[in-house]
Amino acid sequence: MVEPFRVVIAGAGLMGAWHARYARQCGASICGVLDRDPAAADRLARQFAGARSFTELGRALKDCRPRVVHVCTPMESHAPLAAAALDAGAHVLVEKPLAETAAISRDLLSQATKSGSLLSPVHQFLFQQGFINACAAVPRLGRILHLEATFCSAGGDRATAASLDEIAGEILSHPLALIERLVLGALDQMQWQTHRTQPGEWRVAGATRALTASVLVSLQGRPTECSFRILTDGGVIDLDLFHGFGTIDAAPVSKSAKIGRPFRVSAKRMQRAGSNLTRRLITREFAYPGLRRLISEFYKAARSGASAPIGSGEIIAVAVARDHLIECFSNGVKTVS
Repeated sequence: MVEPFRVVIAGAGLMGAWHARYARQCGASICGVLDRDPAAADRLARQFAGARSFTELGRALKDCRPRVVHVCTPMESHAPLAAAALDAGAHVLVEKPLAETAAISRDLLSQATKSGSLLSPVHQFLFQQGFINACAAVPRLGRILHLEATFCSAGGDRATAASLDEIAGEILSHPLALIERLVLGALDQMQWQTHRTQPGEWRVAGATRALTASVLVSLQGRPTECSFRILTDGGVIDLDLFHGFGTIDAAPVSKSAKIGRPFRVSAKRMQRAGSNLTRRLITREFAYPGLRRLISEFYKAARSGASAPIGSGEIIAVAVARDHLIECFSNGVKTVS
């Protein structure tokens, strides 16, 4: 029988709670919960037999000696917590973005390599079944022409105007990760145009010599939406990232196909939505589809000595592109290459 990983959860908020639940489903033993608020740490720790609560990571690392630390805290604390956990010999899974800048991300990845530990950001959309199916389908459909991401989030409902752009910048990691996974090296080749109409309302358009991409991040657009579209010369894939499923329309060009498209697409979407909901209920994947699979693959890699499920090249490509775009938005610049 495989011994359960001893795991510490840093951050007892919403994401920390879901990390802890899915970590336990993946066979981990939650030995510690860390939070600046001792009451919050206590509340989450009480849900797991034998778990202790802490307000300092150093004490948690010393007393629990975890194999894995999940960092689910505000972005500014990601780097110091991850560095301390790596110093203690733990593998580290960090909520997105990995760190505030690409330079800090590089330093952390270098530290992980030297310590022989795994380090990965939580880009859970890459591990949704819908996106995995899309990656397998693209070679059959043909050449990718355009990628389109829409993220209308409720995350800014209670945020001040000053923090709306910070939230948008954190969300930006997700569409960039999807683009890079689909077309390796695309982010490095992109010429970008950016538009910011007000805090938290970001529009990005990108182009290489082979494809175009667009990203909408809105903290006020309603209803909430998290979608990704892959347009190829042989069909289109529409992904519902909130729920973790996708549909493919590769009907041939004809008058009947054009007339029937609304009905064909709606029927496929209804069928996929129903089967996806059934699967998630059976497997107890009640929120954040893709997160549990990422945690499971991260644990498997840690046990076997394999590489992390998200490679360092992908991580840095996303971080560098994010840095460029945030600088562009901050300075009011319309284009960046």
